[in-house]
Amino acid sequence: MKSTEAASPARDPLSIDARFRVLRDAFYENLAADCRHLDALANEFALACRSADSSVGASMLKEEIRGIAHRIYGAAAIFGAVAIGAAADGLERTVFDAIVSNGTGPDTSAGILHALGNLVDVLARSKRSMADLL
Repeated sequence: MKSTEAASPARDPLSIDARFRVLRDAFYENLAADCRHLDALANEFALACRSADSSVGASMLKEEIRGIAHRIYGAAAIFGAVAIGAAADGLERTVFDAIVSNGTGPDTSAGILHALGNLVDVLARSKRSMADLL
């Protein structure tokens, strides 16, 4: 009886490396969409914070922003994107602290918008620099 282990693509290191490259490339290719989405959320969040009845809308946006930052942070850690990970972690922590402390003041909103802008900037720079490598 022949062993199928040697023929298994999951055990071929080149196949694993190739799969990793595909995932890494997809991560970097998705940065443009992430950038646009976060930029739109920043605008929505700024409007919600200026609105007279902003608590519900801003709270929902905080959760969405935190979730996206968490996803980007995790993927950045896997793919060794240190600057992206640091910016995403900073945003996630800022939003998490605001959620936990029930922060709704202008300082809290400004902190979130600053961290959001920082991540958008880092994503935009990373996308441009990776375009040459892909």
